[in-house]
Amino acid sequence: METFILNEVTEESRNVLNQLWDKLSDDSFRLRRSDCYDDEELWSFPRNSHGPAQTSSVKISIRVYNEHMVDAAIKLQKRYGGRVVVLSNADFRALDGDWGRMTIAQEEDICRRTSLLMSMVYKSPSSKIWALNSCEGAGIYVPEVVVFRKYRGSDKLFESDTEPEDLPTVSVIRISALKDFKVDKEKLIITDGVSKVTVEKQLYGNTEDRERMKTKMRLSLRIAAVKGHRLLVLGAFGCGTFGNPSDDVAECWLEVLREDEFRGGWWKAIWFAVFDPNGDGDFEIFRDVLHGAQV
Repeated sequence: METFILNEVTEESRNVLNQLWDKLSDDSFRLRRSDCYDDEELWSFPRNSHGPAQTSSVKISIRVYNEHMVDAAIKLQKRYGGRVVVLSNADFRALDGDWGRMTIAQEEDICRRTSLLMSMVYKSPSSKIWALNSCEGAGIYVPEVVVFRKYRGSDKLFESDTEPEDLPTVSVIRISALKDFKVDKEKLIITDGVSKVTVEKQLYGNTEDRERMKTKMRLSLRIAAVKGHRLLVLGAFGCGTFGNPSDDVAECWLEVLREDEFRGGWWKAIWFAVFDPNGDGDFEIFRDVLHGAQV
């Protein structure tokens, strides 16, 4: 998107947020709520206290779509009719990301399209920044986020006379992906017996960083489970601005989702939304690793 258009969209979103703030002055409306969690609070997947009975024989197939997270969440909600939660990367230095600096990553775009920022600035945002910065396994859960801007390609607002209660809503989990890590490259030779192709994969340079990333993934799943979510929209967590190695992040997701703690009947649907409109991003990597995989 051209910078001047993105600037107009950002300014328009600010105005809409101000209008929403005025309309939603009733504290009973959950838009202004957000809760912090760390890994010590959620040390185990709540199999016995939440949701249906777990059976190891029940599996689902992961789906991967070239889609914006918000759009995927709305479609998933329409298909299954349940509460959807979206995992969004967060920067502890700025809970709204760099949406005012004209960047177009999904974590910034979600702030332009939804009321998420309202939940980030309400009731001591500094404590939430501290939580994300001070604890390796810390995250923010926002139970209700209003979507006021339509699909990413059109950048059109919903009708101005639409009441906030009639707009689509999703839940959001915000966790900061790794920022300091070493990346190694591995070359693989793929052959069909006739020709050979050399493929380069990016991987974490040490096992400690890889395990730290998986810890964050586990936390996101535990938060989702504690809050009763069975419909998940995940993504290329930390692979954009933060530069985490896409190949390894996709593999980490698959490994975590197949761990005994998380498999077997809890999830109703898991969609990965990897927005790659130009075909030069991470969609193919995540599709090849995750699409159709059973967990």
